[in-house]
Amino acid sequence: MGLLRNYDKSEPSRERLLEYILQDLTNLLNTKAGYGYFLPNLGIKDYSHYSDTDQIIEVVKTCISENIKEYCPALEVSGIHKMPSINLSRINLMLDCKLRGTPCKIRVYNDFGSERWLVTD
Repeated sequence: MGLLRNYDKSEPSRERLLEYILQDLTNLLNTKAGYGYFLPNLGIKDYSHYSDTDQIIEVVKTCISENIKEYCPALEVSGIHKMPSINLSRINLMLDCKLRGTPCKIRVYNDFGSERWLVTD
């Protein structure tokens, strides 16, 4: 990810590096596996055939962890937690990560009903 970054030979500032990582993370988490990418395991797998919420949560958590490990190596996942939801048909997750080699922590919140990720530092 971040193809155009390869042409910029200058050392990015910490803020710019964090911006790149957050952009990559957001893109990764908003990508559905198998759609428009030549990498078959990039993105979140389809979980619509599962009927049990706990199964869905475990599949999504595993998929997120594997994708971050493979495609966002600058991040280290600290935990993925289920968050309460007022709508029982929606899954809300909180992803806690750390930027490797720094004290910088990143928290990502997702409401799967809206399929939007909010990334905060």
